[in-house]
Amino acid sequence: MQRRRNVSGPVLGFLAVLSGLCGAATTVVDALGGGAFTTIQPAIDAAADGDTILVMPGTYEVTAPITFKGRVITVISQDGPAETTIRMASAPENWRRASVVIFEKGEDTRSVLEGFTVIGGQGTEWGSGFNENGGGGILCINGSRPMLRGLIVADNKASTYGGGISCDAGGAAWVKGCVFRGNFAYKGGGVHTQGNETVFEDCEFDGNQAPHGGGGGIYSRGVATLINCTFFGNIAGDENGFSRDGGGGGLYNENAHPRVIGCVFSGNRSYENFGAGIRNFGVSNPSLVNCTVSGNSAPKTRGGGMYSDEGGSPVLVNCILWDNRDKDGTVASSQLAGGTPDVRYCCIQDGDPDDGEIPFGGAINHTIDDDPFFLDPDGTDGIVGTVDDNLRLRQN
Repeated sequence: MQRRRNVSGPVLGFLAVLSGLCGAATTVVDALGGGAFTTIQPAIDAAADGDTILVMPGTYEVTAPITFKGRVITVISQDGPAETTIRMASAPENWRRASVVIFEKGEDTRSVLEGFTVIGGQGTEWGSGFNENGGGGILCINGSRPMLRGLIVADNKASTYGGGISCDAGGAAWVKGCVFRGNFAYKGGGVHTQGNETVFEDCEFDGNQAPHGGGGGIYSRGVATLINCTFFGNIAGDENGFSRDGGGGGLYNENAHPRVIGCVFSGNRSYENFGAGIRNFGVSNPSLVNCTVSGNSAPKTRGGGMYSDEGGSPVLVNCILWDNRDKDGTVASSQLAGGTPDVRYCCIQDGDPDDGEIPFGGAINHTIDDDPFFLDPDGTDGIVGTVDDNLRLRQN
């Protein structure tokens, strides 16, 4: 969390006047009784647009989802997610509506949730009427596009879409500086998104799982934007079972065209299906710029790094694909398989870097097959795909 300045003297007086003019207020929630409320939802219910709800440290267990009810407010913890948790009870009031937080009244980025651990959600039924269950931790529907900042979204589950977060076709979110860890869903262990305006910036996806439908980290159906995100150790499929249409341990694109900028995919796995780092299903044309895809594994299929179906045309610019493994080892097709990729200014591992042949256009596309010499690709713990991996390049 960014350290806040101490405000005093004339500045504090000015802010008090401004607050009064705008009608905004700050309401304190404290589970120990030191604020106006001891739980979060009543504070939201009493808030007006522009208000801030400041939540003191503690664990706030809920039996029904927190909902902003369309209000333009900021709900923020004082001491960040390590100290402040919103947890769904193990026995919610209504198991068909058991997400931890739901945005469903058209909220936009002026509605802010910041600085909490969101845990224990079990998802909410929504969508086309086929008993779809999504958004274990957070659900964004009906055109809602909230701002989510500095959250740890952990150990949530959904039987269908988005163990951590799910956004329907009309919904989206701007997600900044959040961690998705240990979430579980049929499709999109960490996140499922159908919208065209979802943005993930400076986020971490660690150890999420989609056992059957794909997308251990993210399952995307729209034009999501991913900026400076990391995907470590996410899993698509079940080692002991058949994954019918899975793949994409890190990212699964279903007829989707996401923009992926400055992201790292490492140590992700795909069991029984294609594309351990990234799977492009159907006509999916993601664009990757300044990305590293390394150390991912699809041991029984193809495309340890990325796999595209016949209709897929991914664009890769200034990317590194290295030491990704599939059933053929670590050859060029193990790094990038299928589809008709457009590759420029990239470094992609070849089965024999000394044979004079460079895959994917070679010098014509300014592409090389030389070892990038990562500083420490398996980190201090010696395990590829954990957050201590250092995939920066050595000097020279």
